[in-house]
Amino acid sequence: DVVKQRYMVGRARGTVVTATRLILRRDGLRGLYRGFLLTFATYGPFSAIYFWSYDLFTRRMGQYPLINGTLAGAVAGVATQPVDWLKTRVQVSADVGGSSSRIVFDAIRDEGVSALFRGAAARAFWLGASCGITMQVYESAKAGLGV
Repeated sequence: DVVKQRYMVGRARGTVVTATRLILRRDGLRGLYRGFLLTFATYGPFSAIYFWSYDLFTRRMGQYPLINGTLAGAVAGVATQPVDWLKTRVQVSADVGGSSSRIVFDAIRDEGVSALFRGAAARAFWLGASCGITMQVYESAKAGLGV
């Protein structure tokens, strides 16, 4: 994930192998795992919020897996955006010793609280679409298999 994030923000060049070697040379093996715990802090709550929301939308609106999955994915994506934002900042930060709290504090001081939600609309759109499609396929497969 670190290599991908660095490509996304323009901090990696060349092949994936070249970018990986550069991270290993600069930061050691630990560099490839920057933000690892924050990944769990993002996707654990994401899954909980997503499945809770999907269940809620299904009970309130009926069996519309594409719509319910899309809405649930978007809700979970926006709700977990600040932690995902922090994970990305940690992964692409040049300051290997910088703490997560320092990164958040500096961003809020320099950019305002809205910095934590930068990219939330794109994340909601991407996760909403992928979750909606996933739930439509899942529910259709269940129905087709008689489960």
